[in-house]
Amino acid sequence: MGRPPPGGGGRRVRLRADRHGAGPGDGPAGLRAAGAGAPRPAPRPAPARRRRLAGALLRPRPARRPGDRARAAGGPPAGGRADPGSGRRPPGGARPGRGRRRRPGPQGDPPRDRNAPERPVTPPTEAVAEAVARERRQVATDLCALAKPRVVLMVLVTTMVGFYVGSTGALDRARLLHLLLGTALAAGGTLALNQYLERDVDARMQRTRTRPLPDGRLQPPEALGFGALVGATGLAYLALAVGGLAALVTAATAILYLFAYTPLKLRSPFCMIVGAVPGALPPVTGWVAARGDLAPGACILFGILFLWQLPHTLAIARLYRDDYARAGVRVLPVVDPAGASTERQIVLSCLALLAVGLLPTVSGLAGGTYFAGALVLGLLFLACGAAQAVAPSPAAARRVLFASLLYLPALLALLALDKS
Repeated sequence: MGRPPPGGGGRRVRLRADRHGAGPGDGPAGLRAAGAGAPRPAPRPAPARRRRLAGALLRPRPARRPGDRARAAGGPPAGGRADPGSGRRPPGGARPGRGRRRRPGPQGDPPRDRNAPERPVTPPTEAVAEAVARERRQVATDLCALAKPRVVLMVLVTTMVGFYVGSTGALDRARLLHLLLGTALAAGGTLALNQYLERDVDARMQRTRTRPLPDGRLQPPEALGFGALVGATGLAYLALAVGGLAALVTAATAILYLFAYTPLKLRSPFCMIVGAVPGALPPVTGWVAARGDLAPGACILFGILFLWQLPHTLAIARLYRDDYARAGVRVLPVVDPAGASTERQIVLSCLALLAVGLLPTVSGLAGGTYFAGALVLGLLFLACGAAQAVAPSPAAARRVLFASLLYLPALLALLALDKS
């Protein structure tokens, strides 16, 4: 072809540049045109295609979009649509004549089919199973804590002593096992219901705020359902396997504890006297399960347990007086801040316990060994109570509490060993 005339070449170069989206100074043609002395026109706005491309490149990418999981796995986005920020085209959307090679997967894996459906992500089953098992163990531990195992153990010990002392002839071990199982269920359910009723009070006390309900590890409906189910099961089991009278005494224990003692704690210092009644009934349950009646021996056992609880609970209330006051529990040390009435009640209850503790020998339930041991234990307990009355202090109240924890197991052991 011939060379273009001098005056028209620059115009054709500019037309070609405009048609392909380049400026007049772009490329060799533009340089030749500039060298030829052609005037440079004013810059023209970029075409719409270039503006869209620039906007797509400069637009900030969101942190997470649908299809990211598929792209991370090497597959196409959901629906086959292209990622606007990645510059990729969907399958089948490449320009004619321009093939696209499939890239190998990570770490030398074979190429993935980009048209394949998205693969589901496999959950970490082992971790989930471990977490579920751990949660179940924690719930079981908290439900067990609702039942207060140590208190249930003390209830079972006193029930067993009552059954043993009340038994005549050979010990019915099968009946005793049924009695202990039913009593454990009934006592655990009653104590769980008590924590349900006192959950707001427990949340205000320093020494009880870490219990499962105030701490939020269990919900109130869970505690209510657990306590009602376990308690009702225990009562039904006692009625069927042991006898109606034992189940009746146990039901009276639960009713007095939940609906007399528990609400009275926020109203009157006499709550301790009322609460000592259900606390003294477990040995009576054991007695009636063994003999089927309420003989004087059952009343003596009731009197020992009733009087023992008074200095025991008064010493605890004396130690945690501020905590009880903050929670609104009207125990005697809270109502009587000076402590004169509290110390007097401790001494009087220790004196009464010393006398009643000797009655098993007088009534023929136990022998002389028990009498001597009960006398020594009662005098030691009385000495601790008198020391608290003479010089009240937290240390003296703690000694009274420690003496009460030693007195009752030792006395019951003597009664069982020296049974007449």
